Amino acid sequence: MTKPTDDQDDQLVRLADGTTAHIRPLRADDREQVRALYEASSEWDRYLRFFSPTSVDGAMRLTPPPEDDDEHCLLAAEVAGRIVGLGQYDVTEDDEVAEVAFMVDAAHQGRGVATLLLEALAPRAVVRGIRRFRALFLRENQHMPDVFAHAGFDIRWSCEDLGVAAAEFDLAPVPAWVDEHERRERLAQ
Repeated sequence: MTKPTDDQDDQLVRLADGTTAHIRPLRADDREQVRALYEASSEWDRYLRFFSPTSVDGAMRLTPPPEDDDEHCLLAAEVAGRIVGLGQYDVTEDDEVAEVAFMVDAAHQGRGVATLLLEALAPRAVVRGIRRFRALFLRENQHMPDVFAHAGFDIRWSCEDLGVAAAEFDLAPVPAWVDEHERRERLAQ
């Protein structure tokens, strides 16, 4: 297993409003906080995340254990010691592509949590030989296009079956990614 570098394990970041957040790997002892995240989420938010009506117990069953290996990564975003977002990737049948997904507490949506989780997932994936991320999302999910648009990657958009859209992008930083990253940091400061 290729281990991420130490500076990727835990990161202090600034949300769009200047609030400090802690991005770190999810741990086994976070289970109750993950449950609280799903309990605080609306049925609609869980539907958008899991593509079907999902109870809190169902969401817990669908959330993978906190594996951090060559094929999976699950990160938590904490604000004031409370998990307010999850970001994960799972390698697809093509070893160079991983599917990425997010869950963010409704009270913290629009503050850049998912974008910062995406930025933390990307270098971990690159170290492990993953070259592209792909995200499938319901077209009703108006937050997901914003996450990718604000990240600054060169996105290829497509429509899948049954109202599902897809975003796919290479993980190599492009000038737009560097510009967006620097702009977000200036605004947060």
